[in-house]
Amino acid sequence: MSLTNPFERRSAMAMVGNTAPFIMSGGTFIPNELVSAEEALKNSDLYSVASLISSDIAGAKFIGDNSFTEMLNKPSDRVNRVTFWQTAVRCLC
Repeated sequence: MSLTNPFERRSAMAMVGNTAPFIMSGGTFIPNELVSAEEALKNSDLYSVASLISSDIAGAKFIGDNSFTEMLNKPSDRVNRVTFWQTAVRCLC
């Protein structure tokens, strides 16, 4: 489909090889070609989504009446709250 012709048909090519995310071998599942986090973050779409989610979570202020609320809002003496949570969440992605 293109902008000039929305009814355009394109031929699909068959994939050769195993495209499943896991392979079963000896009764256990084995990941099929893992990608490192460094390689995955080279993809701008993945980096943008991880950055957007981490900044949204980092910008949230924790509210509550227990003793952990203060710790969540000021988790480190070395960096500010937003930088800490943005880095922590981005590392989890």
